[in-house]
Amino acid sequence: MPAEARLPAPVNPGPAQQWPDLFWPAERTLSGLPRLTAAEALVCISDLLRWWGVPLEKPAGSIFQLAEHCDDVGAALLADVGDHQRQAAGVVMARCVRMLDAADELSTVLPAVALQHLRTVCAALASARAFITTALPPETDQGRPAELPG
Repeated sequence: MPAEARLPAPVNPGPAQQWPDLFWPAERTLSGLPRLTAAEALVCISDLLRWWGVPLEKPAGSIFQLAEHCDDVGAALLADVGDHQRQAAGVVMARCVRMLDAADELSTVLPAVALQHLRTVCAALASARAFITTALPPETDQGRPAELPG
């Protein structure tokens, strides 16, 4: 993939703008997901996709639109074969697309299940972001860490 076709490196926002990170201002559910309403989850997903460089309007779009943007970002990440962190983030993005599609289909029939899917997507997008922002230990020739932490 040519260098100009790659996604730009995400810009790390300042400390005041890091709300949708691995730590949530809201309570957590019993399963450890952020206790957000559907509207808050859509805003969180939109904010996390904006971090990846997706141009979204301030009000969150439809769930289907968010899934399409997530799919575009995931495809670009998976196309970067040499970078394991971007590959891992791309796999998480592909999972998010499936969860968003399911939430879109279930939103009218089973809104509680759709909300659980949206909360899961928030947590998964935050973990994909962590894959990119967390430095890996240096690798040896075999592709394993040179030293195990500890």
